[in-house]
Amino acid sequence: MKYMYIVLLSCFSITMFGQTIISAGAYSAEDVTSPNITISAAEGLSGFSSLDTSIALTFTVSESTYNFVVGDVTVSNGSLSNFSGTGSLFTATFTPTTDGATSIQVLSNTFSDGVGNANTASNTFTWTKTTEATDGLTSATASSSAYQIKQDYPSSTDGIYWISNASINGGTPFQIYADMTTDGGGWMLLNSSGGGSASSQSETVTSLGLRRYIPRTRVEILALDASSVMLASGPSNNKNQHTIISTDSRPISALRSSSTSREGAATFHYNSAYTSFTIYSGSSWSWSKTCTPGSDTTGWPTLYHACGNASGVHYKPLNANATGRDWMSGGWYSTWIR
Repeated sequence: MKYMYIVLLSCFSITMFGQTIISAGAYSAEDVTSPNITISAAEGLSGFSSLDTSIALTFTVSESTYNFVVGDVTVSNGSLSNFSGTGSLFTATFTPTTDGATSIQVLSNTFSDGVGNANTASNTFTWTKTTEATDGLTSATASSSAYQIKQDYPSSTDGIYWISNASINGGTPFQIYADMTTDGGGWMLLNSSGGGSASSQSETVTSLGLRRYIPRTRVEILALDASSVMLASGPSNNKNQHTIISTDSRPISALRSSSTSREGAATFHYNSAYTSFTIYSGSSWSWSKTCTPGSDTTGWPTLYHACGNASGVHYKPLNANATGRDWMSGGWYSTWIR
């Protein structure tokens, strides 16, 4: 009979004198369920890639917890900040350490619910921080120079690219022509002249077949981010047949200079800058002069004049019949920096 009484207690309520003194409805089973937690981000679903410098995380717990803290979160290639929240909802900012893959997870048994049940492991949230493309192939992906493009994208080939400079057109990207082959590549074309016709000034020079030279003020700015100068000359079918290169500070300093003095700091005459060039391809260059150069030898685009030496270097990128080496009619010549 005692056994029957226990069964009745577990199923029914007992009332004495109009009052309920035992009620099965008041009984509460023991909580043994572990809380689970889900990680999400405002910027995208787990596994996404973006250029974001940080992402906003949300940690959603299946029930209230009193001891979930930032230290319970395991991250790779990054760190958490601005951690806040109570109960079952928490937020934080994740900032990557470097570009590339990142991950965020809460391991099991790191926090608990109100009665001490330890949590289960969360999902592993992944995100890849990407670098903005600066391959120079479009205005939207403009780089800073031909040299930088070659460093970032070694497989880049000769051709037209986009670059930008904060001091030129307010940073608006513009096109250049780049030699990505000679001596490792990364050369930006400043002029292509000769071919029997006079050259003209242009904001850009995008082909060796054009008779153009970039304005002096722009050359001065572009040269600030360069350290080497290359001069080339040759016939129409091999415009870079004769090539010389200088990594010395004197030639690039001449291109940076705004001096307008004859044979001054803006010319290759100054401080014997011409002596620093070494032959990369083709035959020798004759720089000697026997008289005072003309009054136009004051800087870009007139860099050197071997006055009195018909076979010497007459480096004047606005002339029609000069190759940069001599007065060979119909020859081409060009100036490059990197």
